[in-house]
Amino acid sequence: MNIDLSSLEDTVKVGLLAYPSLFPTREYVIDHLYCVLGNGYDWEGGALVETCHDGKDAIVVKMLREGKSEEEVRSYVADDEDDKRFNNLMKDVEERFPEYKRKLFPELERKLKIYPICELCPILELPKDIHPDWLAGAEEALRLIETYPSFDEAGTIENRTKWAPLIRALIEKRRTA
Repeated sequence: MNIDLSSLEDTVKVGLLAYPSLFPTREYVIDHLYCVLGNGYDWEGGALVETCHDGKDAIVVKMLREGKSEEEVRSYVADDEDDKRFNNLMKDVEERFPEYKRKLFPELERKLKIYPICELCPILELPKDIHPDWLAGAEEALRLIETYPSFDEAGTIENRTKWAPLIRALIEKRRTA
């Protein structure tokens, strides 16, 4: 399979396959790529390109390029030692402290919360040469910002009232450039 990491779709696919516990859906990957400061991606040649490799994503890309199915990739990731340790920890917590599971690990509720936007987030640094698919991804991220809450009420209000209009204007500027 040809994987092009300058493509938004392939970048999302790799994120979903390599890190299913972090990114259970496409929306989580989009939030991470566009809204998270210091996410390990930088704008290069009109696309967000990973600059902080941990190895797992590279293995997933290699497996896909070798023609492995997504199911084979998921099986490999499920056998990853880090994931095994995390899953064992979750199982232990659930067995020993069932009443505290959600309090100790509220992220397990898996409700998307948009990262608080700031001036240095990738979505506010859309390059002039942005690829059309990455611009569409920015529009998708804007819809998420307008739809989902942040981690607290103040962040949600700031994301929607301060940042969303600026992001919308930047997207329009890049669309007409």
